[in-house]
Amino acid sequence: MVGVGTVYPPRQPNVKGESAVYLATGFVVGDGLHIVTNAHVTGVKLDKENNQTLAVFSGHGMDANAHSAVEVARDEEHDLVLLAIEGTKLPALELGNSDTIREGQDIAFTGFPLGMALGLYPVTHRGTVSAITPAAPPSARANQLNSVKIAHAQRL
Repeated sequence: MVGVGTVYPPRQPNVKGESAVYLATGFVVGDGLHIVTNAHVTGVKLDKENNQTLAVFSGHGMDANAHSAVEVARDEEHDLVLLAIEGTKLPALELGNSDTIREGQDIAFTGFPLGMALGLYPVTHRGTVSAITPAAPPSARANQLNSVKIAHAQRL
């Protein structure tokens, strides 16, 4: 698991202060040089004039390291983006089989809710899978719903 954000390389290695901006949590996949995170967080406008770059943060606490990152692929529909870093490979997350997940099952999820404010410290929460539903596009407008459609949906 890694942090995702931006850095101003001329100011590095100061990842602890103003040069780093934390945006999200991601996870390392595949060869250890690719990271998956949410697409909505990587669409920030970079200050290219001052060499601001997208970055992945690894490590722990105030000793976090910044790895310059570039976007490789984007899937807006599923809100995912694949980033690539160079250099030292990071340990990849081993993904499980989502077909085994069941309603009512306990789960754990981890992230960096405080970002880089106090260093890179993960927090794990627990939850319960409340429902498994297929992905379906919502109605274009709520005014398209009427009592007949709602009653029919309730009978299903």
